[in-house]
Amino acid sequence: MNKPYVKLDKNNAAVLLVDHQAGLSSLVRDIDPDKFRNNVLALADLARYFKLPTILTTSFENGPNGPLMSELKETFPDAPCIARPGQINAWDNEDFVRAVKATGRKQLIIAGIVTEVCVAFPALSALEEGYEVFIVTDASGTFDEITRHSAWDRMSSAGAQLMTWFGVACELHRDWRNDIEGLGTGLSGITVLTGGTVHVEKCTINKFTISGINFVPTVANSQLHVVDTIVRGNGNFAASTGQGIFVAPTGAAKASLNNVRLFNNVAGLKTQGSSVTSVSDSVAAGNAFAGFSSAAAAAVVNIERSVSASNGTGVVCAGTVRIGNTSIAGNVAATSGACSSYKNNDIDVVVALTPINPQ
Repeated sequence: MNKPYVKLDKNNAAVLLVDHQAGLSSLVRDIDPDKFRNNVLALADLARYFKLPTILTTSFENGPNGPLMSELKETFPDAPCIARPGQINAWDNEDFVRAVKATGRKQLIIAGIVTEVCVAFPALSALEEGYEVFIVTDASGTFDEITRHSAWDRMSSAGAQLMTWFGVACELHRDWRNDIEGLGTGLSGITVLTGGTVHVEKCTINKFTISGINFVPTVANSQLHVVDTIVRGNGNFAASTGQGIFVAPTGAAKASLNNVRLFNNVAGLKTQGSSVTSVSDSVAAGNAFAGFSSAAAAAVVNIERSVSASNGTGVVCAGTVRIGNTSIAGNVAATSGACSSYKNNDIDVVVALTPINPQ
């Protein structure tokens, strides 16, 4: 017999963020760390956007589990934050259960670390007490895929629904004709989640917590083109996370930067996944970590006629990086890793580039 379709209702849902702590985060191995953090922050952002009651909780935070992710406390400064002295199952803590019941909501959206314990245990307990439970799979993490799927099977068999943060956002939102100002953009200036070809031209993108441009398409062969644009001051400097432009597609994708200024971000350009990014006539300067970065083996970055100056590292080469006619000057370190090729580069001379007038 088919089960009925139970939809999330923004007037009946609350969010439980369980044990997103620094020490426990280091245990997450079933998802890329940067993607995981971005997913958690995206879930937090949609909870704030939809004004969902949100409860934070930590376990044994004075021990190896460590403190709560600082961004969550910043996002929800007035939310209940239950520091459990020892209970592994948050539902065994009376203050936590009291806070859940005080919301008056019967639908619980749950995410946490680690999936098979800190998420599964309270999820199963809530189901037993008659709550409808929705697990945000991509904002929950654990040791490996076997452990993850065992936890998913256990929770779904008991009646929990498994979703992603974007699925949660869309089901709560219901209709694109509703006002979408701020939906999915509170932490990034421009976010591309599905796919297609995106052009960004003559823009200034300032001071977003995750990325100025967050290009993470799920559709293969998507493209991003950024021209005559300044991307400045993006990322969370206290947590040393985030970047000006993040290219991390699920499938193959291409990005191009022409006459782009990446100034004073946590990192300038960071690429992951099966991406090919071409950079020309651009400057990365004053970024705390890398100016330009290929941060995964499958990521390719081609840099021509550009400048990387006064960054933590001029260019990071974890994947394939080709550098030509480019100045790498005044960085704490010129390059990290083995770049694939160098041609006609200067390490001290800053080349002159055409000024831009962003609008």
